[in-house]
Amino acid sequence: AGAGAGAGARGGARADSLDMLGGGSIFILLLLLASPSLCRCSGEQTSAEECSPQTLYVSFVMVGRVDDLRGDYVGRLANSVQLIQKLSMMYHVDSEIVIVEWNPFQDMPSLAAVLRKFVLPVDAAPPVRIVTVPSSFHQTVQGGTNQTFFEFMAKNVGARRARGKFVLISNGDVIFNQHVFRALSKKLLDHDAYFRIPRVETSVPFDPQEDLSRRINKIESMCSSLTPEPLCDVGQTFCPGRYNVGVCERGFLGQEHHELHFGNADELFMPAAGDFFLIHRSNFHLLGGYHSIPSTTHLDSLLLCKASGAGLRQIVLTRPCVMFHQKHPVKDMDGIEVSDACVDNMLDDKECRRRFLLPGWELTEDRCTEIEQEARAKLAGRNLEEGGGGGENFSALLSLDANWGFPNEEFAEETL
Repeated sequence: AGAGAGAGARGGARADSLDMLGGGSIFILLLLLASPSLCRCSGEQTSAEECSPQTLYVSFVMVGRVDDLRGDYVGRLANSVQLIQKLSMMYHVDSEIVIVEWNPFQDMPSLAAVLRKFVLPVDAAPPVRIVTVPSSFHQTVQGGTNQTFFEFMAKNVGARRARGKFVLISNGDVIFNQHVFRALSKKLLDHDAYFRIPRVETSVPFDPQEDLSRRINKIESMCSSLTPEPLCDVGQTFCPGRYNVGVCERGFLGQEHHELHFGNADELFMPAAGDFFLIHRSNFHLLGGYHSIPSTTHLDSLLLCKASGAGLRQIVLTRPCVMFHQKHPVKDMDGIEVSDACVDNMLDDKECRRRFLLPGWELTEDRCTEIEQEARAKLAGRNLEEGGGGGENFSALLSLDANWGFPNEEFAEETL
């Protein structure tokens, strides 16, 4: 989904809201741990020990299905999965990978069947969980749109069933360098914030059959050849603020840096918002996940508007942390050119709007402000003490949408 036109110039509005929020922190639910009941997926309750969020620090959440969308999707997904597993082991990151297979094609093999041969056959490797949302359920939520895949409903399903303390919502065609895992290994991520990262296109292809060490070396080689990262004195829609420098190396921002960090008042960093959104799981619940509507375009960017209204601090990981996007063809399965979003000169294109946009969910300054204000109003007066203790399940906690991720549905799950 798209990265943003019309969502810039937010600094003044966000700064004004901070005076009302007392710094924005009073709405943040900290250190809240979900109950084991959230781990139910296929009607079988996992054990409390296996399900305990205390045993995992981060859940990588991705979505997909077996198809040739934009080329070899399964190959790109296999690269991502293998590199997450390998780098998690190298840097001792307690993690899992949750992949939601949404509305799989009836005449294609399951994602689990195809991906199984790529999963690292090592006991210490992070588990790969495949949660399947069948066509029968998709039909109940597609709302007459005739769309066959809802990326952000699927990501909600995965995040709701994740077991990590934090969730890193991403896509199967992106890969991370070693510094991202070094940062995660410190287990110091700020709880009152969400993390973003700029996206860089890969300069070389990645073959999931190639030796993993060689692929890791390719990533580091690409990192060393990058041009200087553009930074701004105050963060802008397409330019991270210079005050984010150092967070990657420390693995957190920290209270002592708050006064010099403008992440509660700078512009929302919009590019590739669906490729990297890292947040404490209880705060993702507070936001109610992505908007659960039968659409895909812009919902990743509009989630940032909700996060702003909730008073969460925006932190953008700058280099040496790098996220690479694996290049793929630019046409969809119908042979039609794929637009990142219906923005700029495409905004008035009727065919683009018909295929990608649900009326009322355009990414504009006014729509973003409206979502911010709605979140702020619903959370007004909330304080930390009302959140309860770590033993409560999510259903007892405040959320902008308590039913995000369809918690009462028992979707089939398989662990590879």
